[in-house]
Amino acid sequence: MIEFLINNYTPITYLVEILAAIAGSFYVYKSRDKVTRYFVMYLWLTVFVEYLAIYSTFMLNNYDNELFIFIKNSSFCTNIWLYNVRAVVLIILLGEYYKKLISNLKHQNYIKILVIGFSVFSVFYLIFSDSFFYNSMPYGFMIRTLIISFFVCLYYLSIINSDKILTFYKSKHFYIATTLLLWSLAITPLFIFRSYYSLNNPNFIYLRKFILLWANIIMYLCFTAVFITSYFKIK
Repeated sequence: MIEFLINNYTPITYLVEILAAIAGSFYVYKSRDKVTRYFVMYLWLTVFVEYLAIYSTFMLNNYDNELFIFIKNSSFCTNIWLYNVRAVVLIILLGEYYKKLISNLKHQNYIKILVIGFSVFSVFYLIFSDSFFYNSMPYGFMIRTLIISFFVCLYYLSIINSDKILTFYKSKHFYIATTLLLWSLAITPLFIFRSYYSLNNPNFIYLRKFILLWANIIMYLCFTAVFITSYFKIK
């Protein structure tokens, strides 16, 4: 069973990602929930980038086609630039999502400043360091985890400081925020020790794939369950 999952890591991951995005889309369409819409956009961004990034695998081949030859000989040969774009856009979408959940203007401004600061810094770094097409931002995942953790903490504070504390367990946003936070914290160590990710260390490669797979399955299925449950609660 485990070997089957590991050997089918990519299709299984893509499947649970698109399930969550589709479930979220059905919920938003029926509920007209403008706040959750930003989170669903984040899910579709992930799906879009993951599927589009597959093009880089074709670059390993040789085809007698002008467009293929042009891309293969250009900086777009790898898909790193796609993930660099995604890294910035996802923080913008999540920032907007959490900003809508929080009524405290000071905390909203904190989120706005953090999103703008991260976006500007990322764009300048990737452009002026010539890393946009070739490398991701150093410690990028850890920085995004800290930002997401900050967003979630502000959201928790908004619950504690309001009457929502009495019914927080009924809110889909609480489960979405908690799931995303736990996922980010769980897989961050894999990126801290990414220097061990090499062909000389097959055990770490296997462990990394195993943890990432199960973390993704649990997270996206949780999102899917939350959206399906919320969908059927709509009158």
